[in-house]
Amino acid sequence: MKTNVFSMLMLIFAIMLWGCDNAQDLNDDSSKNYPVVLRTNDLIAPNGCNDYRMEADTLYVVNSQEELLALTSCTDNISDINWKNQTLLVTWDRRCNVDSKTLEKKFEEIAENVFCFQITVIPSSTANASPLILYTIVPKLPKNAIIGFNIILQNEENSVAGGLKGVSWKLDGFVDVATAKLTEAEPKNCKECYTLYFNTDSTFTGMSSVNEIYGEFIVNVSTSAIRIVNLGGTKIGETPDGNKYMDCLEAVHSFSLTETELKLYCNDGKEYLLYKKKTK
Repeated sequence: MKTNVFSMLMLIFAIMLWGCDNAQDLNDDSSKNYPVVLRTNDLIAPNGCNDYRMEADTLYVVNSQEELLALTSCTDNISDINWKNQTLLVTWDRRCNVDSKTLEKKFEEIAENVFCFQITVIPSSTANASPLILYTIVPKLPKNAIIGFNIILQNEENSVAGGLKGVSWKLDGFVDVATAKLTEAEPKNCKECYTLYFNTDSTFTGMSSVNEIYGEFIVNVSTSAIRIVNLGGTKIGETPDGNKYMDCLEAVHSFSLTETELKLYCNDGKEYLLYKKKTK
């Protein structure tokens, strides 16, 4: 089924307002399993070059070296494009400078010849005047392709808190900071024991050694501080490690977070609970 003009306009409007995921809900084309996620490759803009003849907040679809040279002479790092099989997407956002951090790029075909290109960026607060130029290589696009484009700005705090929330965490063990010794909690072979799930509304649920637990948490990303408040759940039947776990949760005061690990520090920073991101 071909997408009519009105439907295409609605899709593009939805992309600009809400991003790729919500725009896809408006697509009623059932003849193909949309969205189709397309692979992208990033190119780094040449350092120290300011010859850019491009409007801000505009996406340029480049299909040849000649088209690229019409936009900029800064092509030192972008000479390996296979123009026969690839298209270059170029843009910059007036709200972001070169010190900004690009978190994610998403390029999808959401209907026939209708594409969504979404970039998530943490803007920098530095005074660097050089713009953040974004070069992205995608598979060759047809000439009649319609591309909806959206840059989403995300602050550092929301980014880190977002990595904590909406994720299931499974305890790996208790770690002594001074010796870096990890002690697994008993029972060891229990998939549901010692788990935490931080909800997006600052509540959490989980399991101790044998009981369901719940409560609220307060997090301050700038200071890496976190507190567990209103910890609920009975301690009846808890193992010794289960009691130790609950006591540590009540005393948690700070955290560190990576993509796959969470550390909750207790006992005046002498010990922490080491969690791994739980996968299905």
